[in-house]
Amino acid sequence: MDRIRDLYPTDNSFKLPKGYDPKDTFRKLYGVILDKGPAETVILRVDESQVQYFRTLPLHHSQEELESGDGYTDFRYRLVPTFDFSREILSKGMYAEVISPLWLRKEIAEELRVAVRMYKDIEDEM
Repeated sequence: MDRIRDLYPTDNSFKLPKGYDPKDTFRKLYGVILDKGPAETVILRVDESQVQYFRTLPLHHSQEELESGDGYTDFRYRLVPTFDFSREILSKGMYAEVISPLWLRKEIAEELRVAVRMYKDIEDEM
């Protein structure tokens, strides 16, 4: 909505194809990016300071709480790990860690390495 410059009614209309269920399309997705990839099991380890937040505002309807340890709780998701989902994980910073799948853990770790390099000059000043 923040990019709309002008809005006006027309006689054009859109009809969903017969038998199409948008809920089914987005059931295994996070966000609005359509990805036809397979759903995977994702395990996130959440810092104890954020666990209540995750409990009261689940990231996805498939969220299940697994186990708690010293200072963390693991949550399981069954979804397609889209770009939107990766951005959400990254927005949690040091409070959420991808445990599995390994490819997603590596992808998030690489993005964090790149971000740290951007701030290297600050590290040199410390």
